[in-house]
Amino acid sequence: MIPVLALAQDTLDPIKRGLGETGQEAGFRVPDAKSAVPETQFIPFIGKYVGGLSIMLGSFYLVLMIYVGYTWMTARGNDEQVEKAKKVAVNATIALGVLFLARIVALFVLEFFGAATGN
Repeated sequence: MIPVLALAQDTLDPIKRGLGETGQEAGFRVPDAKSAVPETQFIPFIGKYVGGLSIMLGSFYLVLMIYVGYTWMTARGNDEQVEKAKKVAVNATIALGVLFLARIVALFVLEFFGAATGN
């Protein structure tokens, strides 16, 4: 049993070294290329961008709702414009719901992989 574990360790060393070198080439600072553990961890790095994307899309939702309100208020009884505003409001709200669900799934996946990799 012990020789098998030693063989696995020897097999993993070139893989870790290769991953460390790849991380350095990608711009991640890796203090020791043999350990393949970058100073900037991948999971929190991606989580930061998922959060930023959620903020941007939430802001876009706000702009759409302002547009809907403006369109509805300036319709002046024109049923076609009111229906257009309603349609945009419904679609934007559905998109916001999808955004929230995607954010929850992304956080779950990032948390799962973070726990699985020890990050």
